[in-house]
Amino acid sequence: MSCHGGKSYDRLSTMENNIGGVSASEATVALNSLSTDGDRLVRQVRIPWASLAGLGACGGWYVANSLATTPGASYLPSGTGWIPVVGFFVILYLAQRDTGIHFRAMGVPANIALLGLLVLLWGLYSVSLGLIAFNLRWAVVITSVAAFVATTGLAGLAWRSAMRRLRHG
Repeated sequence: MSCHGGKSYDRLSTMENNIGGVSASEATVALNSLSTDGDRLVRQVRIPWASLAGLGACGGWYVANSLATTPGASYLPSGTGWIPVVGFFVILYLAQRDTGIHFRAMGVPANIALLGLLVLLWGLYSVSLGLIAFNLRWAVVITSVAAFVATTGLAGLAWRSAMRRLRHG
């Protein structure tokens, strides 16, 4: 008899009815089969470099968007700063849809890489604002390229971490 939320039911689940129905060797075979399926899935899923480059482009665009601001005492933020952020999430959604990997379950190393990416992008954006304030607008190209490379690299690191987690459970 099962008890759910204070209500008792006379129906027994399949698991409760088949307590002694599986031998240890059958259970081992089933577990090995699951492990083999996981390994096969990891081998079939390829790193989506186009998606990672798209994420890198969004990171570079976010930092380059500092050129549309007027830093200093009369700071005016760009009105289009949200577009690369939306693009980032659209690309994440498309990559998740294409691969079936849910990014909220990527694991601690992947989440740390993504958090580091956010901090890095905010830092590069701030540096870009400083460069603009010193009238070195041309140097924002350097910070934007650095943002592209860092975003692509850290997104790749997060992806590989997700693959390791998928492989090892």
